[in-house]
Amino acid sequence: MWRETNVFGIFMSPLIVYALVALALLWPVRWLLMRLRLLRWMENPAIAYLSLYLCILAALVTWL
Repeated sequence: MWRETNVFGIFMSPLIVYALVALALLWPVRWLLMRLRLLRWMENPAIAYLSLYLCILAALVTWL
């Protein structure tokens, strides 16, 4: 696990860094879902995006 990150003298939790990386990884996945028109099979796309984001975040925390 990473240690605290120093950003201009402010120590940030590693979870914040993981959350930002997960958000950056979610954007291409969202684009792919829209491009393949898989959103029409989802009743509530916002909940699907949130679930996908949490899965990516959990994978990052577990594997890094």
